[in-house]
Amino acid sequence: MNFIRFLLALLITVTGAQPAISQPVGVIASIFPFADVARNIGGELVETCLLLAPGRGPHTYEPTPGDMRKVGKARIVLMAGFGLDDWVIKLARSASPEGQRLIDLSREVKRPIRSAGRKGHGAVNPHYWLDPSIMETVARSIGNALIDALPEKRDVLTRRMEEYIKALKKLDREMEDILGGDGIGKNYVSFHSAWAYLARKYKLNEVGVIKNSHG
Repeated sequence: MNFIRFLLALLITVTGAQPAISQPVGVIASIFPFADVARNIGGELVETCLLLAPGRGPHTYEPTPGDMRKVGKARIVLMAGFGLDDWVIKLARSASPEGQRLIDLSREVKRPIRSAGRKGHGAVNPHYWLDPSIMETVARSIGNALIDALPEKRDVLTRRMEEYIKALKKLDREMEDILGGDGIGKNYVSFHSAWAYLARKYKLNEVGVIKNSHG
């Protein structure tokens, strides 16, 4: 009997000594660029879901019951802002899980580009993720949010965040080599005026837009 008690005590001790296995942090993103950042920085530490699946646009989006369940489980919700996906705010409030953090990444844009007179958005062009330098600050914001959610994983998340930002800096240099300078081919026509941030960054000149509105 004493031996059995000893084994039970040993089992409890060994079991109690095992490190707790943390569940992946749920991250919801309205659009792909932000989901991609979260996946690259968070890796196996996050479970990232994208609200706008291929073929679904932000201007005609209607939440499904599945979307509501996803948002209800998320610790972090990422939105673009600038009128592109304001429905995320209502969706997050409806789900309202305790401790959820809604991050409007448009706050990282220090010099927004106006799009007054165009239909489909607010007064600001929301396509800022096409500028790698802006995405550096976006990546840092997302990375810091993940660190806040998983402070025990600060070292690995910080390393991945810095690696991702380093890759963005490299992309910026490569884009500058291709598009920068004062050579020919700086003018372009776009189907939809979504390239304004990239054009400003690399000094391109939009000479025409085929379609100003969405839908």
